[in-house]
Amino acid sequence: MNLLASGWRAKQIAYQWGVSLATIRAAIMHAKRKTGARTISELVALVSEDATRDSRARASRPTPQLTSRQLQVIALLSDGQRANEIANTLGISPRQVRRLVEQALNRSGAVTTAELVGDAVRLLPEEIAEAERGITIRQAED
Repeated sequence: MNLLASGWRAKQIAYQWGVSLATIRAAIMHAKRKTGARTISELVALVSEDATRDSRARASRPTPQLTSRQLQVIALLSDGQRANEIANTLGISPRQVRRLVEQALNRSGAVTTAELVGDAVRLLPEEIAEAERGITIRQAED
């Protein structure tokens, strides 16, 4: 899971380890079932949270400067929501959700969404918690 969190794709991991892509996908599915994660991003977030609690995580690049809206989207991704669900939660279009993810990827230097979520959970835990509180407050007002 650490390779997924650092931006590797399943195909790259399979090639590096000399195993089939099906083996890697099966391992990912097993980890998702074991943790209750619905998406790879949520799985990476769970792994990153554990690494943060164990204080073994180290920043591989500078802390990204993300907007509050980008942090809200990342917080919802870490909870396992997909673009359509995030759009409904935040009252924006799925296209805008994808744009916000793309902008966050560009700002952070992450290659994949899973890497973005893992980095954000590890490097910006207070900001993610604040973004989640903002989402909760907005939902309560609606």
